[in-house]
Amino acid sequence: IGLGAGFGLAFGKVQAWAKQKIPGSVRVFVSVRDHDKNLYLLEMVNNFKKAGFEVLTTSGTCKFLADHGIETIQVKKVSDGRPNIVDSIVNGEVQLIVNTAVGEVTKSDGFEIRRAAHKYKVPYTTTLAGGLAISGSIKVLDNKALVVKTLQEYCQDIFSMRLGGGIPPFETGR
Repeated sequence: IGLGAGFGLAFGKVQAWAKQKIPGSVRVFVSVRDHDKNLYLLEMVNNFKKAGFEVLTTSGTCKFLADHGIETIQVKKVSDGRPNIVDSIVNGEVQLIVNTAVGEVTKSDGFEIRRAAHKYKVPYTTTLAGGLAISGSIKVLDNKALVVKTLQEYCQDIFSMRLGGGIPPFETGR
């Protein structure tokens, strides 16, 4: 269970506990299907950019983001020739991947990207929700140290906030 003052912090704690390395400010590769080219994508990419990430994108994602005033670095898909995104992963130039693409050609590309991500231990998500969660946790974790509290301490904080602090402390010795 991950508990925190907000979703981003709670998600970050769960990832840290699971030993899933969420990188600091480096490079993220983002390639999404047309259905995912929406406000959530804009929010996710803005979160990454505010955290200091360089954002690499394929042509369609790059165009969508540019049309909304967000500049990214365009890279080739695997099926578009070389050098491509897999070459960037192999060369250690990508530390995080968000790839929601679907379809016959992109299925093959996605397989190659996932294989390289697994081999080179690069965190990878196949959903926009996952990418948004990661970007939100990076935004929060950049500004906060992870604080560990007992469940009783969290409950006491919640009750204190709701009732103006008039609740006696929980007994923890039982």
